[in-house]
Amino acid sequence: KRDVLGIDKRRYSGFFEKVSSSDLFGFVEIMDEGNPDIKDSTNRQDFEDNDAYRELKRFITEQLEELEDYLKFHREKVREESKTGLNTVKGDIKDLVNLVKQIQETASPDIKQQLIQLEKTGQLVQVQINKGIKAFDDLEKEKIRQENLFMSLMSLQDYAFEITHVINTFVSFIAGDAEFIKWVYPHFSNSNLSYQEEFEISANRIHDKVQNLKKILEFLLSYAQSNVSFTKIDVKQMITDLFGDDVYREIFNNKGIKVEVNFEQTLIVNHNEQFFRDIFQNLITNSVKAIEDNETDKFIKCTGRVEKDKFIIHFSDNGYGISEEDKNRIFNIFFTKTEEKGGAGIGLYIVRKRVESMKGVVRVIENEFKPSGATIEIILPFAN
Repeated sequence: KRDVLGIDKRRYSGFFEKVSSSDLFGFVEIMDEGNPDIKDSTNRQDFEDNDAYRELKRFITEQLEELEDYLKFHREKVREESKTGLNTVKGDIKDLVNLVKQIQETASPDIKQQLIQLEKTGQLVQVQINKGIKAFDDLEKEKIRQENLFMSLMSLQDYAFEITHVINTFVSFIAGDAEFIKWVYPHFSNSNLSYQEEFEISANRIHDKVQNLKKILEFLLSYAQSNVSFTKIDVKQMITDLFGDDVYREIFNNKGIKVEVNFEQTLIVNHNEQFFRDIFQNLITNSVKAIEDNETDKFIKCTGRVEKDKFIIHFSDNGYGISEEDKNRIFNIFFTKTEEKGGAGIGLYIVRKRVESMKGVVRVIENEFKPSGATIEIILPFAN
């Protein structure tokens, strides 16, 4: 019931795909002789957090992932077979109705009347089958809508840590200027122009900060949109604008981060824009955490190029990097090395899920900011 292995917690990464403790019942036997480093915690409610215990949890999680992959494959197979079966029956009923019409031409009056009734019944069945196929398609669309709404909300968690700081900064500026006007303006007269310039500066500053807050709130509200429609996206322009928006520009300036966006070609893709935003918002947030403690220069770089039948993006920073042992699990849900900075281990998981939804691949490659840093490569194939 305590979910010490985090089995139920994993469901937040993909509620529609993950198994939970209520789906499983099994035993893992841990003997002192074979596992001396796995020890009860002092309150006996869990185990001590050490390498051996983390390895046990990793092992169990891998078994669950294999089971989930099988269940997902089985569900998709059943779904495809059901849809194929409906379409087959639809064609069979159509052929049957046509055959009945042909037989009517040579049938006796009594038989013909029965065939007419059979034809009407077949047509009614056709209507019901068509409704069933449409309902099936509607359910598929609704499932995708729910999944994307859920993951959009999840991706907002990491971004919220950064955006809260920016909003607080804006509100503090606004509150300070508003307080100045509140207490000074009532004592201001036309004969005393000493505060005129200060009033104008405060009013303009309040206006500018409110406009910035409005943009941030509009961005937050975009996450409430569950629409999964596709639009034409200029990838180069979208990423350039994202790096330059008020929220990230404030973060980069405050933390002394230098950024570079370099795309060799302009590429227009037809996809869901929020998918792309989710990818790069999470990559930016992850890089900021990785480099903010650098004592020297701090760099974030994003480059893109078209190569034959694919679009390749490299996203790099010169932070503390990714160890060799973590390269294969950095995209796993809840895997984080920045928990003390608010990291929840969700951002790179969302990057992987978004990229995979576009039939692409994301991976860690040799970093370009040697000796430190990390480079993540995203490969998106073009549709045939």
